[in-house]
Amino acid sequence: MIKDGVTVPEGTNVKAIYFPNGEQVRSVSGCQLKTHNAFHGDHDQDWILQTKEGKELTRYNVDYLESIEWDSDNQSKSEAWEKKGRKDELPK
Repeated sequence: MIKDGVTVPEGTNVKAIYFPNGEQVRSVSGCQLKTHNAFHGDHDQDWILQTKEGKELTRYNVDYLESIEWDSDNQSKSEAWEKKGRKDELPK
């Protein structure tokens, strides 16, 4: 996943995602949020997948998110993701 020149590895754990209307989805016990990239013939599309016991429940298009809160166990802790002028840094 590449956003504003920042590479985020496939399968990176996400703690929560936030929408412009104030709604949020959080990674809770039994359900995980992870990054995913899919190629659609002429373009790439980045997603946040919500899974439970390894099965996909839903996917969220990152183009419609306000921000992403990264999980503290991410390996690339110094990278950042920018969306709509907001910069959310991965935990240090």
